[in-house]
Amino acid sequence: MLFRVIEVRLHPDRAPDFKRRVEFTDSGRILIEAGEELLEMDAEDVRTTHVCGILARLDRHPLYHTEFLRQYRELSGCPGMVLKANIQPEIDRLIAYLPDKPYSFSSDPQGVHGRLLEFLQLRKHDPDSQRLFALLASLFVRLDRYDRYDEIVERTRGLGAYAREALREIVANDEVFDDDERTVIRETAQRLLAEMKDVRSG
Repeated sequence: MLFRVIEVRLHPDRAPDFKRRVEFTDSGRILIEAGEELLEMDAEDVRTTHVCGILARLDRHPLYHTEFLRQYRELSGCPGMVLKANIQPEIDRLIAYLPDKPYSFSSDPQGVHGRLLEFLQLRKHDPDSQRLFALLASLFVRLDRYDRYDEIVERTRGLGAYAREALREIVANDEVFDDDERTVIRETAQRLLAEMKDVRSG
């Protein structure tokens, strides 16, 4: 039972040494002191643990990857800690390839509009969500009337596995893409999927 209390109350780095101290003692007094030490943990340690837990959960705040991360590292004593990958600079870079009113550059304007709204909402609520890459791929490949389509298709290709779901969705959607008007989108999606399969099998 004492070992269970040790696991709950102590940081994982401290628990093994504390367990050994208890396991190899034959003194009842030492066991009692060990129990008292666990029950009288420094209140500052408890506060630190709680504050670190709160900081780790503030991933939607704009200071999460800067100030909050610095505070977490200082409090926890783990200077190299990465709480969550920061993809926001890469998302910013990719967004720059989208033209203004992107739905006006697509033979599937409704598809573009819907995914753009989903992208903007997701970015607002979860700016480090990996699904943002998939939504960008879904937008890029639909911009078949954009004069920089070849360039933006390269950005889709560069998204690799993140683009696969969006490309499969297009290829499988006969209701929307089985006509001459949207042939370019579907053929592009098929070509990119074929290239990905070749890369994976190679």
